Amino acid sequence: SAPGLAGPQYATISDDGKNVYAAGGGTVVTTNRDATTGALTDAGCFKDDSSGASCTDTAPGLGGSEGIVVSHDGKNVYVVAQGDRAISTFSRNTSTGALQYASCISDNAPTGCPNSVPAFAYPRGMTITDDDTGVYAAVANTGVVGFRRDPANGNLTHANTPPSLEPYLMVDVATSRDDRFLYAGSVNRSAVFEFSRDPATGNLALLGCVEDIESGSSICATEGQGLEGTEGVIVPGAGASLYSTAFSGRAVSTFDRNDSTGR
Repeated sequence: SAPGLAGPQYATISDDGKNVYAAGGGTVVTTNRDATTGALTDAGCFKDDSSGASCTDTAPGLGGSEGIVVSHDGKNVYVVAQGDRAISTFSRNTSTGALQYASCISDNAPTGCPNSVPAFAYPRGMTITDDDTGVYAAVANTGVVGFRRDPANGNLTHANTPPSLEPYLMVDVATSRDDRFLYAGSVNRSAVFEFSRDPATGNLALLGCVEDIESGSSICATEGQGLEGTEGVIVPGAGASLYSTAFSGRAVSTFDRNDSTGR
């Protein structure tokens, strides 16, 4: 058992395979992973200052914790929280996997975070680029919010928030392997949105979208089937395909993807 598993929502595994981290219910839980059997053992947790979970360590900005990612260099874990409208940074011991709270950024909410970011209401899923320089969150009331990551210390600074996407209820994001494109799933628009990404600045620009053929909307120039209530998106391997999940459509959709144009 793990006392911090107070309604886990998202989980992620470190690239070295040593640890699995889970977020949800105002907590972040660390588990150690047996490389032979895959079995997990509890290794501690952090809880939000207002949480009643049985964690020894506390940190601000974790109220309603959701999405979680580990940097590819293994030095940091990042968590977004709906309730506190925040993104928190943890430093990670690359030998043991243990976490230490570093800082947080919030949407001007009274969370105790030292820094603020505009329009960060209700973040959900998140992703990190392969080169570890960009962290992105799907934000329900805004769209996608991007942060630049300093590989030297793991610190985040706000990069940009593409305009004209409110409220599209974005719940998940994924980047292409070359870090030049980002994709997001939108529940209420029943669509997958595509963005170009500037590797130098981390800034995103909207390229277009594909919406469900029965959505009755004219937002996207392209339509597809099985996209009603789109949530999850993933671009695996070499990036020749994109897959999305649709809650209301009860479907998994496959997209052919051009690696040059991202479309």
